[in-house]
Amino acid sequence: MKQTNKHRRRTILLLLYVLVAAISIVYVISYFMDNSSARGLLAFERFSEQISHRVSDRLSKYTEQMILLKSELVDRQITDLEEIQRTFQRYMDNSALEGIGFVLKDGTAWSYSGGVEVFDEPIDVLDVHNYPYAVTLATNAMEGEGKLLFRILWDGQGDSNAVALYSYLPLSVISDLLKDTTYGNAGAFVSIVDHNGDHLWNSSSTLENKEGHNLIRDLKAYELNNGTTAQEVATRLELQLSGLVTYTAYGEERVLFYEPLGYNYWTLLTITPRASVLNTGNEIKIILVLLAGIASIVVVAAWFFHKNRQTELALAIAQRESVFKGKFLSNVSHEIRTPLGGISGTLHLLKNGDQDPARQAEYLLQMEDSVKQLTNIVNDVLDMAKIESGRVEIRSERIDLQELGQKTAHIFDAAVQEKGIELRVEFSGLKNRFYMGDGKKIQQIMTNLLSNAVKFTEQGTVALELADRPEQRGGVRIVVSDTGRGMDAEFQKIVFQPFTQEDTTYGRTQTGTGLGMAIISELVQLLEGTVSVQSAPGQGTVFTVELPLQAAADQSVPEAGPEQKKVSLSGIRILIAEDNELNAMIAQELLTQAGAEVLTVENGRLAVEFFLDPAAKPVDLILMDIRMPVMDGLEATRRIRASGHPRARSIPILALTANGLEEDNREILEAGMNERLSKPLSVGLLYERIQAYVKGNEG
Repeated sequence: MKQTNKHRRRTILLLLYVLVAAISIVYVISYFMDNSSARGLLAFERFSEQISHRVSDRLSKYTEQMILLKSELVDRQITDLEEIQRTFQRYMDNSALEGIGFVLKDGTAWSYSGGVEVFDEPIDVLDVHNYPYAVTLATNAMEGEGKLLFRILWDGQGDSNAVALYSYLPLSVISDLLKDTTYGNAGAFVSIVDHNGDHLWNSSSTLENKEGHNLIRDLKAYELNNGTTAQEVATRLELQLSGLVTYTAYGEERVLFYEPLGYNYWTLLTITPRASVLNTGNEIKIILVLLAGIASIVVVAAWFFHKNRQTELALAIAQRESVFKGKFLSNVSHEIRTPLGGISGTLHLLKNGDQDPARQAEYLLQMEDSVKQLTNIVNDVLDMAKIESGRVEIRSERIDLQELGQKTAHIFDAAVQEKGIELRVEFSGLKNRFYMGDGKKIQQIMTNLLSNAVKFTEQGTVALELADRPEQRGGVRIVVSDTGRGMDAEFQKIVFQPFTQEDTTYGRTQTGTGLGMAIISELVQLLEGTVSVQSAPGQGTVFTVELPLQAAADQSVPEAGPEQKKVSLSGIRILIAEDNELNAMIAQELLTQAGAEVLTVENGRLAVEFFLDPAAKPVDLILMDIRMPVMDGLEATRRIRASGHPRARSIPILALTANGLEEDNREILEAGMNERLSKPLSVGLLYERIQAYVKGNEG
């Protein structure tokens, strides 16, 4: 159990390590991807801002000239038209301006040359009055050639019809600033829009031709990411705020950055494919290196855990039996001493006490109870040892489940009668009588459950119920219930662990190894079933076992055999090889009482010599102890079977042993013995097996 827990802990630690490594990988990838995205978007913003500043700087040169021109005319109070024309000419000579002059109230352009400049449309002066202290920009044309107009309010001296100063440049000056713009591995589309989102200038048709388009209408038609809406962008354009938007157009994800130019509510747009922004080549290389490093760490860790597990497993295998023996000694020694103390005390009373026959009979009954208790303890320990060693074999045979339940219940007839409680057996829920399964294991489960129920029930009822499970689940349900003291919820969690008894509930007034429930749990698992418990202090306990037993195909009840006659061993000669004088005396007395003629020897060598002695009177059967000095029973049997004696192969040899493991049974059979009889001897079984082997040989 402890080794299993260690293995589970190692497995959990390894899984946690791998999980941490996986989380680290995901975190690293996410970190680099997120930061790569953030860095890429930030770099694209800086790129867009550079274009915006370049355009703004160029426009600022001409707006500053307009402001300086107006200031000079006002400050110098120039009113003479010729002087004004000379001033205009000077500014024209020192700049790239194509024209300069006054705008009259009717929108007519009066040129610095003294004539009228004809634009395709009258110059709009409405926004000039709205922004009296700023230079406003507008577009117009002369004979179809686009012009960029600069205007500033004129409220100075001179012609009273003049309302503004104007100058102009070809539109190509702005368009040239927006051309041939590239970013990353793809081109960048650059455009200038007004506060409504209408496109005024486009750099090229790198992504798509935006001429005549409106930014807000386009965004409404596209799929915007991160919850952004076209209306939010429209609001930010109105408020002259910058921003960044990602959207999908024509199946391609794009990035749009918009930055106010500071003139006429114009905004510069820069658009590029998202792939050119997220240039993650270096990041991918770094991630691959990190992944390789983490993978190497995981491999090394796995190798370390594997080697560590092998080392610990080897150590655990070496220590397993030692740990189990230590647990056995600490938990069972007290339980063994209790019946031994009873036997020792009773023997002392018989030897030195009152010679009254009635009192002596009472002492003998008490001694018999102590012997039964000691036998139960040894059997529990042996059963648990078999299970822990994995040497339990499961057999499938046709069993009479009703008869098995009745026989098991009858074992406790005397106990329930003595305690004055009722033992009820119910089979009405069984649709069949015969099932396929391991009868011995099932009986042991029922025996342990009933023993526990009877032990802890002082009044009321103990019930054994056998029934079929629902058809969709199949199998058989075994329910053992009692009206005993019950157990609390905490103890129910550990009731199936070895060496557990509930001190608070039972006050340790009941003896036992604490292995009964653990044996039940292990046997149920071996039979591929389940066991559960429901209990509460003072309200009794219900144990439910569910086993996947299938009904036997043959449901016919066999005919009852003839009544068993009283066993007689009269005329049978038996040789007993037993080094323990008390055991030899008891066996000899039991067999002699049944009519047998018994001879005894104290070791295996004497048994072989007696069997091979031609002068010795032949025997019909040999009872051979396994552990003896000089020569043990296994070696003695092998020598008898290998001898040239006429009955060497046919003489029945029955093993007498206190060992109960399957491995010992195999050794016994391999040595040539016919069968094993476990100590303490069952008198009825001893008589039955002797009679069966002797009569079989006679036949």
